[in-house]
Amino acid sequence: MLLIFDLDMTLVDVSSVDFEMILRHALEISGVDMPMQEEIKELWHSGSDHPSILERWGVKNILSFWKYFDEKDEETRKRLMDAGTITLFPDVVPALERLEQIEEMVLAIHSNTPKPLAKIELDRFELTKHFDFILALNDGDYNQLRAKPEPWGINHIIRKMQKRNLLSRKHPHREVAFIGDSEIDMIAASRAGIPGIQIIRGGVNPSVHATRIITTLNDLDYTLLQSIFHVKKHIRDHADC
Repeated sequence: MLLIFDLDMTLVDVSSVDFEMILRHALEISGVDMPMQEEIKELWHSGSDHPSILERWGVKNILSFWKYFDEKDEETRKRLMDAGTITLFPDVVPALERLEQIEEMVLAIHSNTPKPLAKIELDRFELTKHFDFILALNDGDYNQLRAKPEPWGINHIIRKMQKRNLLSRKHPHREVAFIGDSEIDMIAASRAGIPGIQIIRGGVNPSVHATRIITTLNDLDYTLLQSIFHVKKHIRDHADC
């Protein structure tokens, strides 16, 4: 059984980050005016379509635009982490420790956050030890064109886990679910043909693409997982550990 988690706003609370400010910064350097709100939303949901959107806005060099964006994003998040306004959600560690007690459970992270910045967050909150695999943006072949809501990252993780013999080679998608907070997470899961479990953080609206809706990671219990995968897994008793 493989559970793939989003990082930001699923495990780490980045609600203090002003992403529109970061976008405005990257656009100003690129000599482009800030677009309307609906157009910004379109960019966040674009995946492989993002070059055409940025070109329509007037961005001439897309690689440079993302470089400006990522640099400002990293600078902003480092400052906010140091200030204590980027934090780990309190339900994360208890939920992960409980999931680790499920026999044959495999845990992974799939994030659109650039790899260097994701590593800073993972190290700061000591999360890496809980996961068997981590895929963040610009890690190997995972680039902006393959970012969520594209299913490439999910399928890549599945293939990697199969090669490690941690996931069945026959019908592997029946043993995988994605946990995330956003619409693009649920779209990516749907496109990959796996259940999407949406956690509602910070007033986000439920997605029509979600298989299940939860309000805390503590809802990821044996009963929920059994209902999704239709399989029985033995859970080791903490008292016997």
